[in-house]
Amino acid sequence: ALLESAAVRRRHLLAEADLETIRAWVSHTGIRWGIDENHRAQLGLPRLRENTWRAGIERLLLGYALPGDERTLFDGILPMRDVEGALALTLGHFVEFAEALFVRVPALAAPHTLGEWERTFREMVREFFDGADESADEVRRLHDVLGTLSVTARAADFEEAVSFEVIRAHLGAELEESDSGSGFLAGRVTFCALKPMRAIPFKVLCLLGMNDTAFPRRDTTLAFDLVSTGAPRRGDRSQRDDDRYLFLEAILSAREVLYLSYSGLSPRDNSEAPPSVMVSELLDYIGHDSLVTRHRLQPFSAAYFEESARLFSYSAENARSSRQKRDTGLRPVNPHEHWTEARVTFSTTPLADPGPEWLAVDLDQLANFFSHPAKFFVRERLRLAQPGDIDPLEECEPLALEGLARYGLGQELTRLALEGGDGAAHLAVARAGGRLAHGLAGEAHFGTMNRETAAFAATIRQHVAGAMLGPRSVDATFGDLRVTGTLHGLYPAALLRHRAAKLKGKDVLRAWIHHVALHFTENSPRETLLFGIDTAWRFKPLGDPASILADLLALYLEGLRTPLPLFPRASMEFARRTLQPKPREKIPPLVAARRCWEGAEHHTAGAESDDAWFALCFPAERDPFDTHWQELALRVFAPIFEAREEA
Repeated sequence: ALLESAAVRRRHLLAEADLETIRAWVSHTGIRWGIDENHRAQLGLPRLRENTWRAGIERLLLGYALPGDERTLFDGILPMRDVEGALALTLGHFVEFAEALFVRVPALAAPHTLGEWERTFREMVREFFDGADESADEVRRLHDVLGTLSVTARAADFEEAVSFEVIRAHLGAELEESDSGSGFLAGRVTFCALKPMRAIPFKVLCLLGMNDTAFPRRDTTLAFDLVSTGAPRRGDRSQRDDDRYLFLEAILSAREVLYLSYSGLSPRDNSEAPPSVMVSELLDYIGHDSLVTRHRLQPFSAAYFEESARLFSYSAENARSSRQKRDTGLRPVNPHEHWTEARVTFSTTPLADPGPEWLAVDLDQLANFFSHPAKFFVRERLRLAQPGDIDPLEECEPLALEGLARYGLGQELTRLALEGGDGAAHLAVARAGGRLAHGLAGEAHFGTMNRETAAFAATIRQHVAGAMLGPRSVDATFGDLRVTGTLHGLYPAALLRHRAAKLKGKDVLRAWIHHVALHFTENSPRETLLFGIDTAWRFKPLGDPASILADLLALYLEGLRTPLPLFPRASMEFARRTLQPKPREKIPPLVAARRCWEGAEHHTAGAESDDAWFALCFPAERDPFDTHWQELALRVFAPIFEAREEA
């Protein structure tokens, strides 16, 4: 969070783009809180190094020094993978910044005199803030406020030490009250609060935020305050009366223009919201409703770009948005253009054909596309991110293995068991990775998972014999498209794919893409085994893999122009019930697919339509289950169900 400040970031030679890399490092290394075990011990907690900043930084530095495979410890430290090349500069600057913080923070715990605090904070400003032109005013403001500490100490003859909490509260109040440092009336436009004795004549005077609940301020009531608890006397101060006088001073100082602004309509239900009582009294006295201008809710309203003396805008961007709204035929729900919350899809018109950079298709890229076409379209083709796409960094140590952490550890233990390794010995690696709960709780969770994955691997081993083969390269050309990649997990009898969880539609699609690509390798088996904890699938050899891959690539190109209505769970359920219905199933395929999409009581996975990427590309107002969706589901899944055998 500190590095999000441009002044701090520039001082440590980090770019804004580096923040995304650093955020990924912090998340992957399991950094949660605490400098190190000594810092935690000072807080009365166990001296545990896991999930501290020191532990994470050691993983990063060792990952640059050694080739990390995320499975081999060095002196109890797990080197992080892929910290190399130009990332070394980013890592170095980040570590220098972190180490500077680690030195400074403990020193703030001891009380100091005001003069000592001033020297300490001035050193920190020089150490952490860049004083370039863009932040010179803010840095100067910091130094001005810090300079008041020694002045105050000398004026009060105060030489006692004060704690950090006290000095922090004092500086916070001073910085909040102080102005920008440029002085009152120093420029063409002055921003200030309403204060007594500032009623200097101005050509234009604007009072903003004159809402009913904001101004005048209400008197605060304290139990021991006789003025506000029933015994006021003539001449007692009233905050409301003071604000009424400030308002009178302000409007008398306006010479040419007096501008009063308030929120006149509720943003929730568009109901009338009254202004401040003083604004209402002024309007009643003047008696001219024509003085009130009702603005629109959206800055791209067409009213701002029509010939009107009342409403106007200089924003070229909002003008383009207004033309786009008019050209697409969208209409507001009321004259004030308060739009409903219904989302309008941005992809009614397909994009242009993808450029040549999209014609070289990586195998994993193709698998990612079919596992979630809508997400791929938005993130990869449009280069857009959802507001909640980046999860906030965790700030407390893990208390249990859940979600992706549990799945990732399960995959590692299953792979280790298949290779004949010792799962129990992997405990130290998992703990060094910062994924386990501390102490005996983490060991218990790990032991349970180790037993479960060992049994899962033993089941897989019954169907996969022999030693693992080396990787195989895939290289297939279809017109202008070329598919390349590498397949791992090959055994003499089959290509193995496993998931230490229940199988989902996206898992089937990924395994299917790899199974089709398997037929374009040399000296490889022609079967694929897909294992989940609930079921296992076998994909038989294909008679015409070229036509299947060509059709998948055609859908891939279509999905780069417009979101492909392929929903892994709902589409697979519809195709299975249509192509291979079970004898006792009475629910029609389309009804069953809708239950997957909309959610039902027996669907523990929830509604597939709740996925943010599907909700963005396929809004609720438009039913996606049309004939095109049905044809697409059968087109993708028919070859899958024809080639699969379920065990």
